[in-house]
Amino acid sequence: MDGSRMIQVQKRDGHVEPFDRSRLAGSLLAALSTEGGDRAEAGDLAMAVEFYIERVGLERLSSGGIFEMSIKVLRRIQCRAAADRYEQLGVRRRQFRKRFRIVQEAGQVELWDKSRVAGQAQRQWLLGERASRIIAGDLESRLMTYPRRWISADALQAELNTLIAAFG
Repeated sequence: MDGSRMIQVQKRDGHVEPFDRSRLAGSLLAALSTEGGDRAEAGDLAMAVEFYIERVGLERLSSGGIFEMSIKVLRRIQCRAAADRYEQLGVRRRQFRKRFRIVQEAGQVELWDKSRVAGQAQRQWLLGERASRIIAGDLESRLMTYPRRWISADALQAELNTLIAAFG
């Protein structure tokens, strides 16, 4: 917050990136929508999480740790439905990552890997690392609503192309 040190976030795949308050606020906004929360409130809560991380002197923590802190903040301010919704989203995302498959043209089946999709977007479209990770995350959210537990590699590429075109 004061710019004196940068909080680093360790992603599930080992990738490290700077903490992004606006991304956390967007995630919290989705959870708060069940209780009439607005963008300003979500931003304030994300700032509170960031302030706490800095206050205790953490320079690097996992994205899962930030997720858990966010749930605690929601519960602390009596937004139980939002906390439950946010926690349930985390459970669904973990289940998705364990179960969703990509079927290649030759019939090989691969486990969903958001990092690999981000790398693919980065290489094919010459995107920056941050933009490609955001797009891969958006694609993951979209695929979580997919009626099947698999997608063909060609359909995955079409979905990725659609998101990148919309991203600009």
